[in-house]
Amino acid sequence: MPELTYTQQNIPASGKILREQLNNALTDSAVLDDFVEIIRELTRLEIKHGMASQLFWQKFQAGEMGDDIEWVRWANKYEIYHEMYANISSLFETLTRYTLPVVP
Repeated sequence: MPELTYTQQNIPASGKILREQLNNALTDSAVLDDFVEIIRELTRLEIKHGMASQLFWQKFQAGEMGDDIEWVRWANKYEIYHEMYANISSLFETLTRYTLPVVP
């Protein structure tokens, strides 16, 4: 996911410019599509094994699941899910903070 960083020197001059930059970042990354896909993959694993990803993760971390390649892949997907969730949450926080109505 692209990261937009603003300082006093490069902060967008208007809400319109900020919206364009955010839109371009989202369009280029298709992050929401990727996020939905990782959720689908986790859901398939949960259904297949009859276990929520969070419970699996706890057992995997405790060494109760072994080191089968499927468990390792599931653990990696769960980590990716959390990274993506944090990035999306940060993006929405930025949107909320900086996309105030602009008075012409």
